[in-house]
Amino acid sequence: VTSIRTGLGSIRLTWVGISQTHVKRGGVSPEFGGALGGIVNAVSKSGDNDFNFGAEVRWDPDGLLSQHDSIYQENGTISTNTKQSSYDFKELQLWASGAIIEDTLFFYGLFAPRREESTGAGQTTYSDFERDEDRWFTKVDWFINEDHSVGFSAMNNKRTWTDKTFAYSWQENVIGEQQGVDAPGEDGGKVYSLNYNGYLTDTFSVSAVVGRVTENVENVVASPNPGVWDERDGFVTLSQHTNSSVTEQEFTRDQARIDFNWDLDMHSIQFGIDYTNVKVDYFEGQNGIGDAEGWWTVKTAGENDISGAPLGSDFIERRVRSREVDSDTTSLAFYINDSWQATDSLVLNMGLRYSQFENTVSDGRAFVDIDNQIAPRLQAIYDVSGDGSAKIFATYGRYFQPVSANMNITQGSASIEWFEYFELDELDANGAPSLMADGSPSRGDMLRDRRWRQRGITEPGLIASSALKPMYSDEFTIGYQQEVFDTMSAGVRAIYRDLGR
Repeated sequence: VTSIRTGLGSIRLTWVGISQTHVKRGGVSPEFGGALGGIVNAVSKSGDNDFNFGAEVRWDPDGLLSQHDSIYQENGTISTNTKQSSYDFKELQLWASGAIIEDTLFFYGLFAPRREESTGAGQTTYSDFERDEDRWFTKVDWFINEDHSVGFSAMNNKRTWTDKTFAYSWQENVIGEQQGVDAPGEDGGKVYSLNYNGYLTDTFSVSAVVGRVTENVENVVASPNPGVWDERDGFVTLSQHTNSSVTEQEFTRDQARIDFNWDLDMHSIQFGIDYTNVKVDYFEGQNGIGDAEGWWTVKTAGENDISGAPLGSDFIERRVRSREVDSDTTSLAFYINDSWQATDSLVLNMGLRYSQFENTVSDGRAFVDIDNQIAPRLQAIYDVSGDGSAKIFATYGRYFQPVSANMNITQGSASIEWFEYFELDELDANGAPSLMADGSPSRGDMLRDRRWRQRGITEPGLIASSALKPMYSDEFTIGYQQEVFDTMSAGVRAIYRDLGR
């Protein structure tokens, strides 16, 4: 359930369907990789022989919400506008669980629709926004016999919305005509997983899981007008654009792993393999048609300004940036861990994780290809009291950081970015450029030739160094934990981390 694009945080979860979460901050065992300081391991709810059901309704009315005051820039222009802000939230949660076949086949189901309604204004536009989310989660567990079971889980967190944009004057706090048409959009996706657990012998067990997570983001612009801003004195929005950028995003993560556990007299040996592939399909561009496309900004030239404008003169900057990529990230890892009961009071966990990962550009060539990442994970736990009520522990671990799918977009895409600079032409009563029929600012002659920042480079050797090394974190911990009551313990721990490559 980790965020697909960045690898940080999680996708939106139906938390009512989560039975427990285990937060591990340091001392992570070798079965887990890519940890940035820790992990959160979530376990979903399941059904049993007892039938259970429940419901919960939540409503956060706008009338009980207090808005903070608007914030203004030094020149008096509004910066954060709360004059038209409102927010209303409604949620229904229905859940049920039980046995389909007693002692054999169980189910858990959750349906949790949401609706959000909000309004808000900026300097030149007012937004009326509605969003619906028909979230659901289901799980089925089949205990074939005492030694073998399979399970299937599925979840939906797709959201759809409609955004209406209107002309607006912050000085008069007046809402004008709608700009363009209603703009629909959607994000989120689905999660599917199939798992197996079995005992092959009394001492040897196996668990396997395969899964897919999808996440899509689609925005339909209500109007083709580009974004136009004035940065000469503060930050003023001149346009009544509905969207300054146009994006389409589609991410698909396929995962598979298999884990084995072998219990011996004084040793418990665990080993396994995990594999992940993320498919990235992404497009980003600026709003505007033809010569109006871009982000338009009015600026004042400094000394030796890159625009070519004389010092102190005003000019218009046009910035166009497009990113398009259809690529993959792939990671493969093997691990082994031996939990050894060295003495009655001392447990030693000795593990090793090997990993490799690859990030590609659209034609399949790798701009990141790193292997032979060997990460030891060591832990010692000493039972001070002999009954488990007090323990001292120390750990050492190396954690390699894979390159996230976001880098396929920012570095591995065929990014094109350029700037054009123009003299001012027709001005309105406030001294700002008048806007033409296509929404772009009135402008005069170009001050210089087009300036390129990126030219769509997809050559792996120009994106990343061929000698690129992986980032890793070496972590040392030492701590003490003491049982206070039967259901409560307290402890202290020191953690030292060193980032290297």
